[in-house]
Amino acid sequence: MDDMVGECMEALFLEEYPIQGGIALLIVLPPEDFLQTFARISTFAEHPVFQGDEFSLRELQEYWMENQGRPYEEDIFGCNFSARDLVRFVQSNGSDLSSEEGWLIGLLGQRKDIYVAALNQNPPLRLQPAEHGLHYATILKHEMSHALYWMDPAYRSLINDCWNSVGSQRREEIYQLYAYYYASHRIVDEWSAHIVSSYELQQVLDISDEHYLGLKRYFWERIHRPRFESMLQKMARSMQI
Repeated sequence: MDDMVGECMEALFLEEYPIQGGIALLIVLPPEDFLQTFARISTFAEHPVFQGDEFSLRELQEYWMENQGRPYEEDIFGCNFSARDLVRFVQSNGSDLSSEEGWLIGLLGQRKDIYVAALNQNPPLRLQPAEHGLHYATILKHEMSHALYWMDPAYRSLINDCWNSVGSQRREEIYQLYAYYYASHRIVDEWSAHIVSSYELQQVLDISDEHYLGLKRYFWERIHRPRFESMLQKMARSMQI
């Protein structure tokens, strides 16, 4: 992967991370490069307004400013999608790719076992510099949960068990909460990624302690915690955190 870093000097971190027969491709980019490389692909894969459509980055930014009040690259800390999502995006938008999107397509080539987990070097303004490392670790756990959900049927089964343990009224509330940002087929995956990263207390409290501990245990077994922590240290050095 070091050769790949040389091909895109703006990449702050780039590494393959084997998971359950597939590869999570971890990429950290500065905000503008994150926008140009990932924004259209990610929203094409999972956003309820843009899913499966042909659209320009300008159209996406106008929508984001109108609905979120700030640019995409200031609002999104990370994103994720599969090689299959990328193929569908190229089929729909391939006549008008940015050079950054083209770089990513070249990076993946014809490989089908890749899941992209991307981070934006744009920590929340409320955080002190000493807190940036924890922020990136939390976001990366979230994105890695998505990768494992895509690659590991047993992990999906565990998540489905957790989801089915939630009452019907609360499940409807969760759908309503996430439907503004995510297509329906991504909602359970997104909900569970928030639980695994312990990002929002309400989602953690949706499930029992037994389900929570079982899900976290399986996640760390498959991700291999010592390897994950070693990779975080390497990423921190690359980003000079």
